[in-house]
Amino acid sequence: MARVPAYAAGLNFGSTAYSPETGRAGERAQARSAHEDAIGQLRKAIVLVESQPAGAERDARELNLQLALAGSLVAARGYALPETAAAYERAVALSAAVGDAARLGVARTGLAIGYHGRGEVERGRALAAEARGDREQALLGHANVGAPEHFQGKFASSLAHCEQAIALYYSGQHRGNIWVLGTDLHGVAALSHSAWNLWYLGQPDAARARARETVALARRLEDPFSLAYALFCETVVHSLRSDVAALRERATEMVALSETQGFPFWLGLGRAFHAAASVLAGEFGALPEIMGGMALAAETGSQAGAPGMLALLAEAQRAAGQLAEARGIIATAMAVAAQTGQPSSDSDLHRLDGDLLLATGGPADEAAPPAITAPSPSPASRVPTRSRCAQRPASRACGAIRASAPKRATSSHRSTAGSPKASTLATSLKPRRCSLNCKPRLAPGGPSGEIR
Repeated sequence: MARVPAYAAGLNFGSTAYSPETGRAGERAQARSAHEDAIGQLRKAIVLVESQPAGAERDARELNLQLALAGSLVAARGYALPETAAAYERAVALSAAVGDAARLGVARTGLAIGYHGRGEVERGRALAAEARGDREQALLGHANVGAPEHFQGKFASSLAHCEQAIALYYSGQHRGNIWVLGTDLHGVAALSHSAWNLWYLGQPDAARARARETVALARRLEDPFSLAYALFCETVVHSLRSDVAALRERATEMVALSETQGFPFWLGLGRAFHAAASVLAGEFGALPEIMGGMALAAETGSQAGAPGMLALLAEAQRAAGQLAEARGIIATAMAVAAQTGQPSSDSDLHRLDGDLLLATGGPADEAAPPAITAPSPSPASRVPTRSRCAQRPASRACGAIRASAPKRATSSHRSTAGSPKASTLATSLKPRRCSLNCKPRLAPGGPSGEIR
């Protein structure tokens, strides 16, 4: 279980006069990663605080609670859902009202991650780039500019930001923000994206070493959500390296952890990658489980890396001999990449499409095979509890993805990012291989310099 100091980020429930026991109940629930329980307790505490007389003291207490609530919402339900954004938005307003620059930066970081996660990649990058202030703010800025830039295909720039975040991280103690951002954004996230960037930049061995470093850090932190993130990082690297045995091993651990802790996003992705490993090993009956995992992860509203996840599905379909279906998935992936501004997988999607054309003997301008769309989940299905996401079989979630005609698949991606038609196709952070042996160039900047 995670060891939580009495809110290292300053979230000291016990010092308030409104109902300290209610606040401490939320703290204890977070400490044992019982995030659904924590959400209920923290919301009760917020209601009690709202009944107090208006003023700076009341606002400061609610700010603590809103940031804590947002952290548990991230873990249990995801960054991209409206309720998570609402908690961070309220925290932004409260921190501005009380003049707390440090927590204002943290709350804005949470919003930036949410924008990026739901497919507004450039909006998230731009907000993160506005970070100003001390080392902590610079660290948050570099880490959260690096993440969206990776999916924008700016691998050298993304790596430069990640490396600066890592250097700042290892020079200080930053554990407290785990509890208000859901995961160890400073270390685990920066290391993860740097590992994927290293792969794209032609350094596969360095990418594997960095992924292992990420998992080692997460184990030392003893934070389950950060460990799930790190395991996903290494799972992706093994997938890129076509190391099926290592891929299956890490995905298995990721699924077991996520089922126990109630992390629907990581559970869905873990199931998808585990099924992909099975298909690549010749177990073609596991193919529907990839879509089942994708659908479960999509219930969190995230689209970060969706084109890469669709590429994973297409690769598995090709391995199983479903060539026409694979071409339809590629068409969908390209449409999602164009709409959300995530071209990082485009080169591999084009390569795979070319391979399929050669295999089928079909001309490039032939009628496209059916693509997939997925309906937006109902409000009830968007917030799985620990028991629901742990017990749901992968096959049950597959029904969220259905075949549609090519014209509908094309038009369905014309709506704005985050719309019901576009927001739940599939989710992942899976990068694909780049053939360029680029060398990263570290951008200038310092602990309190401009993030760009």
